[in-house]
Amino acid sequence: MLVGGLALIGGCAPAAAPLLGRADDEMAATRYAEAARLYEEFLKSNPDHPAAVRARAAQNALDKLLAAQREIDQLRAQVSQLEKMQAELAQARRELATRSSEASSRNADVIRLRRDLEARQSEVERLKADLDRLRSIDLRREPPRR
Repeated sequence: MLVGGLALIGGCAPAAAPLLGRADDEMAATRYAEAARLYEEFLKSNPDHPAAVRARAAQNALDKLLAAQREIDQLRAQVSQLEKMQAELAQARRELATRSSEASSRNADVIRLRRDLEARQSEVERLKADLDRLRSIDLRREPPRR
């Protein structure tokens, strides 16, 4: 809408002001930064020209348009950066879930191995007790040595 209004304003360039005509052409070609520069140049060299009011209005509108475009570019860059951070965060969450699952699996392995160890230690204690009983039986059967 602003661009359309600027194009309408720009259509009234007098032939006596070639700099103003170039500025209008640049604006019509959507080269707004160059158009704003040319309007500024025209206003510096022709502050009392009858088209100066229109040139100031166009320059002000272009300044606002260029500022809005810069802000949009900054916002797009921020959105892009946030989307990148969001993707990195999602990846980190997936890695955390994987590692958490691996840790749970390892924890279950540790619990199983501790149970196995306790069972084997109990079996070793039982076998030691059996061995002690067998020794005592053997010692009782042994004839005295002469």
